[in-house]
Amino acid sequence: TGVPSGINCIDDEAGGFEDTDFSVIAARPAMGKTHLMLKMANTASRMGYPAIIFSLEMDKSQLVQRAISYDSHVNTRDMRQGNIGSDDWERMNAASAPLGGVWIDDKGSVTVGHIRSTARSAKKKLMDDWRKKNPRKKISEFKMIILIDYLQLLGSAEKSKNGTREQEVSAMARGLKSLAKELKCPIVALAQLSRAVETRGGDKRPILSDLKESGDIEAAVDMAILLYRAEYYGLTQFEDGRSTEGIGELIVAKYRHGRTGTYEAQFSGKSGWNNFSGDNDNELRLPKIVPRDPTIS
Repeated sequence: TGVPSGINCIDDEAGGFEDTDFSVIAARPAMGKTHLMLKMANTASRMGYPAIIFSLEMDKSQLVQRAISYDSHVNTRDMRQGNIGSDDWERMNAASAPLGGVWIDDKGSVTVGHIRSTARSAKKKLMDDWRKKNPRKKISEFKMIILIDYLQLLGSAEKSKNGTREQEVSAMARGLKSLAKELKCPIVALAQLSRAVETRGGDKRPILSDLKESGDIEAAVDMAILLYRAEYYGLTQFEDGRSTEGIGELIVAKYRHGRTGTYEAQFSGKSGWNNFSGDNDNELRLPKIVPRDPTIS
């Protein structure tokens, strides 16, 4: 019933990103946050749902280049150098088609107030266009999604002398949750995890408290997904002996409307996050639920 993410296990469990939900996707650098965001925007556009991206880190030309690269499997380096064959052009043209439903705001300095005003006017225009194309449908059937890259780069409109950056980020997270309720559309923000993950021993799997400048982010979000790739840390096998090559984990550390757990998906540097080949879209991929200890009351 929500806007799909493009990752089957998440969509099967949550039903997509629901209206009024504020979600955070957090990870350390090079875990594929931006790709997952682009995949979500691409998936929403293919399904007929507009996607608005507020990009604070990259400009729109770089984002579009990345989106086309991931979908067409053409390296961005080859694009920049013009090392492209006729087959590559065909795949790139096909990959660019869904981007017609993706709107990108790459203004450098962005506050929650800017996102609010821009999203309000964008929704009004998009909804008017949708009504003209779908005169017989109910207005409740209109859906869109807002994506932000990334939370800690947002500027604060109000800075107090005694306020800390953690308090500012907390206020911005609460503001985005309020905006999701006001616009009745899902908002998904990317976020950085702190360096505590790198200094931790063992498999360096992230936890919710690793959210950088977290404050009240944990309390404000409806869903928090932490991205993790054991292969990135040089770990070649999982505890059960399986190879870690090409496997990433989406750790649902908080979900206000359902279960938490760890999901697995395919990851490669060339094509980013994808469903495992041969996945049955109708088959529910359940998370690895840790059984409750009966000795704990």
